[in-house]
Amino acid sequence: MADSDNIKKSALRAFKLFLEENPCGLWDDLKEETLCTKTIWDEFAAYLSDTYVIPKGCVGAGTGSRLAPNTATQYLSQMMHRASEKFKAKGSAEIQLFFTCLEYKANTDFSKWFFKLKMGLKRVLFNCQVEAGEILDKRATPLYLSHMRKIVRAYCLEGSPESALRKFVLLSLFLVAGRTGEIATVTIAGLKWDQNFT
Repeated sequence: MADSDNIKKSALRAFKLFLEENPCGLWDDLKEETLCTKTIWDEFAAYLSDTYVIPKGCVGAGTGSRLAPNTATQYLSQMMHRASEKFKAKGSAEIQLFFTCLEYKANTDFSKWFFKLKMGLKRVLFNCQVEAGEILDKRATPLYLSHMRKIVRAYCLEGSPESALRKFVLLSLFLVAGRTGEIATVTIAGLKWDQNFT
């Protein structure tokens, strides 16, 4: 719950900073004509990707750095949810249609637009992290064929029947299965920068 509360507060703080740079009023004063159109959300996404840096006094990642891609999309979604809470219940049919953007399986133009907006934001910030040389993936380095060759060579040098069996099993499994989760690594939503291919 604490993480959710932190995201809510941080998203609102980011949106308020966005409003200071794009004078269209305070959050509480914004009307549905502003918050229920694509324009302000496109501009907010651009602000998060191009301008926003973590302000001083914030807990977590370094002050003055850009948001992580997933955090930025959470900010965008959180503020869209706030707008929905503000206008959806009493809104017209057009407003109801606009907020289908929050429904993942809605298959409306607004839903498709918001999904593309979030993926575009994620892609831009991901590319910024790659260009800055940040370590993006904290998992263990995957085993590649070059690693397997060294392991197999070590088993060959050991020379026992058990090492021959282990060598055969490891190499066979690697050649048959490849890296685990290979399909997940080629989808745009699951894409991570692989340090072994720099």
